Parts: sequence; structure tokens; C-alpha cells
Amino acid sequence: MISNVSPSCGCTVAERPVQPIAPGAEGIVRASFDSRGRLGPNHKTLNVYSNTPEGMHRLVFTVEVLGKE
Repeated sequence: MISNVSPSCGCTVAERPVQPIAPGAEGIVRASFDSRGRLGPNHKTLNVYSNTPEGMHRLVFTVEVLGKE
């Protein structure tokens, strides 16, 4: 059961899944990133808190923001 999803900064918003995800099953953690004023590569982290033995899992994603042509 995912209890919380915490982004690494204020430019990212995340939603935890409403329904439980069974062991071995797949689920979706939705996140959106506000790219305004953040040109170039951006490395973001989501901390996913759950009732697994580890307690917390880290999801990392990279976004390349390009300027207007």
C-alpha cells in the first residue's frame, strides 16, 4: 500500500495511487513538472512511501527542457 508520494522540489506535483497495488503487480504514480524557467536537463526525484519492508522507494526521472525556436 502506498501511503504517500513526496516530490523533491516545489516544481513537481505527484499523486499516489488510490487503489492498493498487489505484490508483483504494476501501478501508476502520476507526476507533473512545471518547466517554466528551467531550461536544460532537470533531474527530479519522487520518494514513494509504502508498507514494504524497505518503507521508501525512490523514483528518479530526467527531463530535458528546450527553448522556443
